[in-house]
Amino acid sequence: MAPYTKEFHSRPVYKQLKPYLKVDGMEILYTNPDKDIYHSLKQRLSSSRFDGIAGGLQEFSEDITTEWVSNCIQETGISSIVASGGVSMNIKINKAVMELPDVEDLFVGPSGGDESLSVGAAYALWHQLFPKQKIKPLQNTYLGPAYNKPDVRLIIAKELPSEHQVIENPSNDLVADLLADFKVVARAVGKMEYGARSLGNRSILARASDASMTRKINDKIKRRDFWMPFAPIILHERRKDYLINPKNLNSPYMTIGMDSTELAKSHLKAALHPADDTLRPQILEQKHNPELYDLLKAFEQKTGIGGLLNTSFNLHGEPICCSPEESIKTFLNSDLDALLLDGYLILRKQ
Repeated sequence: MAPYTKEFHSRPVYKQLKPYLKVDGMEILYTNPDKDIYHSLKQRLSSSRFDGIAGGLQEFSEDITTEWVSNCIQETGISSIVASGGVSMNIKINKAVMELPDVEDLFVGPSGGDESLSVGAAYALWHQLFPKQKIKPLQNTYLGPAYNKPDVRLIIAKELPSEHQVIENPSNDLVADLLADFKVVARAVGKMEYGARSLGNRSILARASDASMTRKINDKIKRRDFWMPFAPIILHERRKDYLINPKNLNSPYMTIGMDSTELAKSHLKAALHPADDTLRPQILEQKHNPELYDLLKAFEQKTGIGGLLNTSFNLHGEPICCSPEESIKTFLNSDLDALLLDGYLILRKQ
């Protein structure tokens, strides 16, 4: 929501937040002037518009974070940054950190919340048990449950009304044809992705070159508020065509905001933020998800476009589809044109 605001509305909010935190060297100090932060902030911001609050808080958070990171670099001489924690999911803060002159590299993992503590604990134990053995980093985050084709076949027969068409073993070429024709396709294939972002295996995919696709998905499928933007999956070899990324940082998990090129404003319009044309890309390499990569390549061959709009496979307010039953239920309760389950393509009756 923050990019929609004007400075006239956000600046007073920024000034009201200023007394609460300050950076002191490598520390962020809590300088709350009021005993009851909830009621004091509620009173301080009572006359502010909601978009002004979003914008003022975003700007304040960016300034605090970038000042702190700059101080840490100066103190330690370390210019390669790894970000985690809840704030690391704020892509605009990550964009501001990325753009600091002293930052050479920035890595932001797929999920910065408490759910990642178990992964860190496993790494820490390994290091204690085998201190001389290097730990290979995760190659991808497709770590969740996968559908079973025989089960999918039985569930389709049980749950899907007979008027819908079912195609077994559809090719990526066929799915790419649907996407090229501006059809909206849900994809539930392989293991579910781990983390805060949908990365193609439990995703709703669409051609992003028509800005009206944003309204179509928001109104008829996701049923979200207008200000919530979508994001693109981009082929790794097309990243320079679409991203202003002079440090050539990688963003495989859709966790860093970037500015878009003029070509991206044409090819990926519906996957950019409508207010400022920024984007939070998932840069896809073949080794991370070969089947999804092949689908994007098939789409590129038909359209010349090296990316797709990607949003999570769920209705607004509901969890990600984690079973074939949930996938079919979501398909039937939305205006999705097609549903790709492992080994099956379901087409809506026209």
